[in-house]
Amino acid sequence: LSDDTHVYGSEDTTVVYVAVLKGMAPVLKCDVVASLEGYNASTIQLHDNGIGSDSRENDGIYSAYVFSNNFERSGRHTLKISGQNTNNRAEILKSKQKSNTFPYYSGLTTELVGNFQRVILSSEITVTNYSTTPLTDNIKPAKITTLKLKSVQLMGDKLQIILLWKAIGDDLDVGTASEYDLRISDNFSKIKQQPEQCAKLTNNIPIPKLAGSTEQHVVTTDDDSLTRYIVVRAIDDVGNKGDYSNIVSVSKLTDPAWTTEAINTVNLAGTFVSGGLAIAILLVMLILGLCLKVRLSKTNDQKKLINEKRNQKQKSGKGGSSKQHHNRYKYENRNNIV
Repeated sequence: LSDDTHVYGSEDTTVVYVAVLKGMAPVLKCDVVASLEGYNASTIQLHDNGIGSDSRENDGIYSAYVFSNNFERSGRHTLKISGQNTNNRAEILKSKQKSNTFPYYSGLTTELVGNFQRVILSSEITVTNYSTTPLTDNIKPAKITTLKLKSVQLMGDKLQIILLWKAIGDDLDVGTASEYDLRISDNFSKIKQQPEQCAKLTNNIPIPKLAGSTEQHVVTTDDDSLTRYIVVRAIDDVGNKGDYSNIVSVSKLTDPAWTTEAINTVNLAGTFVSGGLAIAILLVMLILGLCLKVRLSKTNDQKKLINEKRNQKQKSGKGGSSKQHHNRYKYENRNNIV
């Protein structure tokens, strides 16, 4: 339970959560009902459909709101939970990998389970301020969180946008709402902060179905370069308005060169050119360095040889001959430097 106390007639609601598991594996598509024990007991159907009180579809956690009209007196009420495999539809959600981690969200598979029925006594709810005065409908429809794009098609000079969402209820996620309010804008900040100030869609708006059903609506706009943002909300029979849904957007790419292949080709070419150029420069610098090292080594060896021969001739005492050889070595030395 989200709260073990309920004030009769208030807008506050209590949520019942029930996890149905086999081992650590979630069990899907089973029938889960909560009953308030007592005279003329009320029953509440729990759902695992991702709307209203249920935050994630098909995770094995079933939930439902408990309203004031589920109670007939003040005091403590015991909650009994029953689950069973109706029409043999129940499935176990299993991971393809061997793991005991819960929940399983990737690499999933399912398998049917046999007949089963389980009953447990859950927590108690304490009700205060009970009254026999008829209740006022002050509970609005829940926020639609499942709005998404099914497809976008170009029809002549018009853009056809097909929207999908799950129907929400008259009271939060219970019952059937009375109407939908759809808004569209090319200004994201405006539709996020002031959706009621955005243009209202009025053509062929669908009549709400029972909560949990799939709704579809076609929006037609001009084919231009503007990004369109769309939201929807439900309204009940007395005018209680739900919060606006999540925002979906439609954009048009106007650059003809904007393709995945072109981007990949350019990037790959740039990478190869840059890499090849860098390698070539490195090789040239390495070769030049080696050549310079060899040349300097030869020059030093020749200088050493000339000096040794010069010393030998000076020791022999032959001046003329020494002068001739001295000029010759100077020439050879100069020639090697050049």
